[in-house]
Amino acid sequence: AELNTNEKITQLLVSAYPSCNNLLIAEMITDNMDDNGRGYSSPVICEDLYKFEDTSEEGNDTPYYIWNGYYGSVATCNQAIEAIEAMGSPESLRGDLAEAKLIRAYSMFMMATTFCMAWNPEKADEYLGLPYPLVPEQDINSTYERGTLRELYAAIDKDIEEALPYIAEAAANYAVPKYHFNVKAAYAFAC
Repeated sequence: AELNTNEKITQLLVSAYPSCNNLLIAEMITDNMDDNGRGYSSPVICEDLYKFEDTSEEGNDTPYYIWNGYYGSVATCNQAIEAIEAMGSPESLRGDLAEAKLIRAYSMFMMATTFCMAWNPEKADEYLGLPYPLVPEQDINSTYERGTLRELYAAIDKDIEEALPYIAEAAANYAVPKYHFNVKAAYAFAC
């Protein structure tokens, strides 16, 4: 599809929201879990996650699925941002640009909380972050720098700060705005 109209960009952003989540991984590493031995069975993925072991599983709720899901969301946002900029960043698309940046920031935040060390301001320059793509991938063999955790969170914060003043305009574009970032949801995420 060619992203050459406001409507097409707005429709693309509907698919930018991630369809994956990290709930299983997060639950498996909490104190809500116990190893009850072999008397009880559980899926292989649950055992792997519980033991912090690599898994060969690739279905729903796996690290592979989550990684691809959130980065797919980022890629869609980058496509929308590039299209908006190619159209000269018209005022009529400020809300869409804000929504794209918020979705990208949210997806990267979820990636950070899943695959990086927890935020620690004293160690943020030592801990590895994740690549934060800002443009659509042009080459399948592209390589990315991970940077530090501080750099990752700075990029997330930058997207949020740039988006917040215009998010109300994004919500106005939709017939059912409750399924998109609105002002309250955007500020709750920003917190």
